[in-house]
Amino acid sequence: MFASCLSKHHPDYGSVVYGSARPSYLKRLDYVHHQALRLCLGAFRTSPIPSLYAEAFEPSLSSRRDKLSLSYYFQILSNDKHPLCGTLLNGNNNRLFNARPSCIPHFGLCMRNILPDTFHGVKVHTNDFCGHPPWMENSISYINPFGNFTKSDSNNSVLISLFNQHRQFYQSYQPVFTDGSKSLNHVGCAFFTNGHIISHKLHSFTSVFSSEITAVCFALKYIDEHEIRKSILYTDSMSLLESLRSSSTHNPLIKEVKDFYRHLLSKGARILFSWVPSHAGITGNELADKCAKSATEFLTRPIVYADVRSAVNQWCHCQWQEKWNMETNNKLHVIKPIYALDARNHGDSPHEDDFDYPLMAEDVKFFMSSQSIPEAVIVGHSMGGRTAMHFHWSPKSPDMNIIEPIWDVLFRRDLHHLDLRTALQDSWCEKPPGYLQTLVDTMPRRVASTSVCSCWP
Repeated sequence: MFASCLSKHHPDYGSVVYGSARPSYLKRLDYVHHQALRLCLGAFRTSPIPSLYAEAFEPSLSSRRDKLSLSYYFQILSNDKHPLCGTLLNGNNNRLFNARPSCIPHFGLCMRNILPDTFHGVKVHTNDFCGHPPWMENSISYINPFGNFTKSDSNNSVLISLFNQHRQFYQSYQPVFTDGSKSLNHVGCAFFTNGHIISHKLHSFTSVFSSEITAVCFALKYIDEHEIRKSILYTDSMSLLESLRSSSTHNPLIKEVKDFYRHLLSKGARILFSWVPSHAGITGNELADKCAKSATEFLTRPIVYADVRSAVNQWCHCQWQEKWNMETNNKLHVIKPIYALDARNHGDSPHEDDFDYPLMAEDVKFFMSSQSIPEAVIVGHSMGGRTAMHFHWSPKSPDMNIIEPIWDVLFRRDLHHLDLRTALQDSWCEKPPGYLQTLVDTMPRRVASTSVCSCWP
């Protein structure tokens, strides 16, 4: 974090402009960057540069310039009123700059030279930055027929019974179940209503959140085409419902759903939104989920800028990982192969309604299995450390967890009314016995793993 603060923000500023400078000038910045990393890490002068990047989890300045430039490129395309939008799409001067290599091409041509093949032909959803007027009332709200019953603390039979009672009360409303799905190589959306199932396969850059919104959008169009007067849209994405209810979101897909919802209201339709728990045995939701995962009919549709930016970040990270994997002669490569993961509902990872430490531990195990990683040193702080505590390793697998210090727990207490000794005893007693015993049992392996990673004798 300290290295990031010292060596990243100033070179990032204006990198879209000065990134087209000659390589000899850009290398001067690399020298400053490397010196800052060595000072922050306490590394030797002979430490390989790729190892400094991996140790600090800081990409090279050239990789970061490419990422920022590509992100800015697609951000311009997301605003059709941007003054540079026409320049980016104009390739008439390509032959002119190819004939004069000494001339620096404009930003659009530079981006086409580094644009990955997977990004060619990607259409970005244009965004209306003004959004809805503040005086336009946001009438979208949702109902929760399950009350205080949560999926993690309730049996599926209880949830199904509550849903059946809810359907008896709203039996005059036609149910429409929507769902979106995203896996490693497949993104899909689907909705189910009155025996009809409509499903579409989406672009691989589409996030699970966008697939959920797309399913709702197509469900509303189905309601309009079939002139359904009263209906309830069921979704298992609470984040989607909160975004629909919010008046501050700028997601163009959310705006599209809101506009179409107002259009249906003006025609006299009555539409309600409701949340249902996923994988709880509710028939409509299970069918929509199954069809979203198995959708085959590809739908050509623009992608929102947030999803494209996430794909750019992932591509740059994969390029960095490939370069690191090729460092076979690097003396530190065997010691420090790094994978940095975002927990679910954080960063670039998918957003799910189910969220607890065992599930996050299973996510990490799934990633290790997909990457054929039999053993690993797990390093986490705070929530990451608690996630690592839920691992059940084999005896040969090392594990190392950086746990949130107990002082953070104490500072949340009102120590004016409790003496320090009492506060410490209360905090210690709140820890489950198995939690602490696991920490003690794995301490020898933690020390051994730390000594190996730190090159101790």
